[in-house]
Amino acid sequence: MSRPLKISVERTHVPHSELKLGTWPARSQKCFSRDGARFLEMVLDPLNPHPAVPRCYHAAIYGQDGQLQVDFGPRRFLSVDGESPWCPTSPLVALPELLSNSLVLKGKISRMNIFDASRQTTIAAWDCTSLIARMWREDGKYYLFQEGSGIYLFCVADCSLRCISSSFRCHHCFVLKEGYIFVFYRDGYVAILDDRTGDKLAEKRLPLGVKYSPTIYSVEYEPREDAVRVVLMGAGLDADGVCYSIRVRSADRKSVV
Repeated sequence: MSRPLKISVERTHVPHSELKLGTWPARSQKCFSRDGARFLEMVLDPLNPHPAVPRCYHAAIYGQDGQLQVDFGPRRFLSVDGESPWCPTSPLVALPELLSNSLVLKGKISRMNIFDASRQTTIAAWDCTSLIARMWREDGKYYLFQEGSGIYLFCVADCSLRCISSSFRCHHCFVLKEGYIFVFYRDGYVAILDDRTGDKLAEKRLPLGVKYSPTIYSVEYEPREDAVRVVLMGAGLDADGVCYSIRVRSADRKSVV
């Protein structure tokens, strides 16, 4: 039985100068596996068809000696900025791929690939309408991603895929260190889900305190603090907007879960 949880919301301040203001994507990205045995190198596709289409990269995997192991050729993958695409405990790498150049983003336009770098083969893949949040659980048990309105977990042990939530309210989701799923909704609510059942363990609305509809500027996971930072911008706010630091705590004690 899950222990009772509560959501702690603290209003903080982030100077405007520290916000990520639409920086131009890096021309190349290099991500090392946790054990350092391999790295994924991604080079920006110079033929990106239109600014409205997500920036895409060509990808290849190299050994620690710099020798090419896998070249994915003309296939185009989405940026891996933020969370590492490598599983923390195995040579699996998650590669979100763009399948369409069309500005009419309808249907299955992307694919989520789980690639085994040691065997040099794809062990699982799903065609998707969109791919938003993506990250591995810290112990490598599963990979979380959001596809359309659904939140999915790829379980490494049996290569299965589970949908633990389906809601058009969902804006972003993360895996916390204890394995809880943190969900931020478009209407300003946050919730904690059980990663086994999808049951809602706690829910809270951000204390906006004013009558307006702010823009959700950014939602980021801070791994060192095991917290989620939400920045709101919009009419009625100062130049720095409003920032909330959100954590999960045990309901019967003050220590962070």
